[in-house]
Amino acid sequence: MWFQNLKLSSKLILSFGLVVFVLLIVNIRSNLSLLFLQKSNNQIAEVHLPALVALAETKLLLSDFRTAQLDHATTTDTLRMMFEEGAITKLIAEIQQKQYVYKEFIEKENSDKKPALQKLYTDYEENWEEYLIKHQRFIALSRANKNIDALKFLEGDAKFVFNYAVDRLTK
Repeated sequence: MWFQNLKLSSKLILSFGLVVFVLLIVNIRSNLSLLFLQKSNNQIAEVHLPALVALAETKLLLSDFRTAQLDHATTTDTLRMMFEEGAITKLIAEIQQKQYVYKEFIEKENSDKKPALQKLYTDYEENWEEYLIKHQRFIALSRANKNIDALKFLEGDAKFVFNYAVDRLTK
C-alpha cells in the first residue's frame, strides 16, 4: 500500500536502488568465490603440480635406471660397463632429487590423505633402498662377466622389489 502512494520518481529510484543493491551483493559474492578459486589454483600450481611432475619424472628415471642395468648386464666391454655405471650413478642422484621434492609435498600436505601418502612413500623408500642393495650384488655379478647370472638376478627377486617400489609411486 505504501508503495502505491509514492510518486513515480520515488518508485523508480527505489526500484533501481534495489536492483543496484542486488547486483552489488551478487558482485561481492562472485569476487569472494573467485578469490577462493584463485587460492585453490595457486595451491595446486605451487604445491601439487610440482609434486606430480616430480613423481612422474621419478617413474621415468626408474625406468631409465632399469634399462641402464640391463645394458650393463648385456655387455662384456669394460669401458661400456664404466659408462653404464656412470649413467646409473647419475640416475640415482636425479632420483634422490625428485624424491626430495615429493617428500616436501607430503610434509606440506594438509588433507586427510596425508597418512596414506606417507605410508605409500615410506613403503617406496624402503623398497627402493632394498633394491639399491640388490643393485650392488647385480653390479658385482655383471662386472665379473657373469651376465646370465646377473640377468637372472635382475629378473628374479630384484625385479619383484623394483616393481613393488614403482607400484608404491603409482598408487
